[in-house]
Amino acid sequence: MEVSQRHMNMVSVWGSRGIMLGSRRRVFHQQPPELQGSIVPQEVVLGKEVVFTCDATFKESDIKWASRWDTYVSMNDDQIHWFSIINSLMIVLFLFGMLAMIMMRTLYKDISNYKQLETQDEDQEESGWKLVHGDVFRAPINYSFLCVYVGTGVQIFAMTLVTMIFALLGFLSPSNRVGLMTAMVLLWVFMGIFTGYSSARLYKMSKGTQWKRNTLKTAFIFPGFLFIIFFMLNALVWGEQSSGAVPFGTMIALVCLWFGITVPLAFIGSYLGFKNPAMEDPVKTNKIPSCAVKTTIGGGEWGSYLTAGSSALYLLLYSAFYFFTKLEITKLVSGILYFGYMVIVSYAFFFLTGTIGFYVCFWFVRKIYSSVKVD
Repeated sequence: MEVSQRHMNMVSVWGSRGIMLGSRRRVFHQQPPELQGSIVPQEVVLGKEVVFTCDATFKESDIKWASRWDTYVSMNDDQIHWFSIINSLMIVLFLFGMLAMIMMRTLYKDISNYKQLETQDEDQEESGWKLVHGDVFRAPINYSFLCVYVGTGVQIFAMTLVTMIFALLGFLSPSNRVGLMTAMVLLWVFMGIFTGYSSARLYKMSKGTQWKRNTLKTAFIFPGFLFIIFFMLNALVWGEQSSGAVPFGTMIALVCLWFGITVPLAFIGSYLGFKNPAMEDPVKTNKIPSCAVKTTIGGGEWGSYLTAGSSALYLLLYSAFYFFTKLEITKLVSGILYFGYMVIVSYAFFFLTGTIGFYVCFWFVRKIYSSVKVD
């Protein structure tokens, strides 16, 4: 019985067919004739040959090749997930509708008052948001970095949108994490033309002239930060001699994709964006800032970006809460990897949400100032 159990343990360890001689293993293609079809345990003698065998039986299945992962990715509690999704959408729509109703009533009232004042002959002192019409479109401090942040957010938004479309169409599966990550990296690389174009368009609105320097910032700030953090985390995995570490050759390939495709596409997009005429503001900007708005000028653009992007802080804090309450990670390296990757995700989420908030406010401000007459 002991010999049989030991033999079974050896079979489970090797999981293949071969001969073990001392500490060396010889692999052969055919089973020895004297052991073919035999299930009798071998006698293990020190210094003698031990034959390892492994048999596999394949049964034909009716499951199609494209549906082979359905068992692993299917959700049995889909009704609960649908309820959560609908509940979240209803809350968002309710809050959005309530806020939109308040804003629309206030704006309609202000615009109607401004139009009534325009019909009167005597001069009326401006008030409300019309008072700062000469400074609202003034370029804020560090406008070049704002263009870089917005351009990076456009790149992340385009990559996320295309990835979600491919996933919904069935081209990408969450079970194939390698394929999903490869698709996201390639999409990120080829979306470099959008980051250059959007950054250059905003940069030209502020009468900027050094578009090449702005393009270099756009092409290197976020990818550089991403690469440094990822390289440090991967070095920790290398130090643990884990098979999950990204090979050095793959890291070199990522750098080649960055410098060989993303950077040139960013310059092409910047050239196209800077070549087109700049967007005209609906009102003229005063040459000298008003005293009432000198301390707050630029807060609109940066404020819209930072306010919307602050949701990334919530994501980072929730990841810390989840780590200490749900996960059972005890090794220091594993904890560093978790928080390192969450910093990367939160930083990318900051660019994404900040860019969306900026463009919404950008469109809204231009819309309301184009609806009133300003001398």
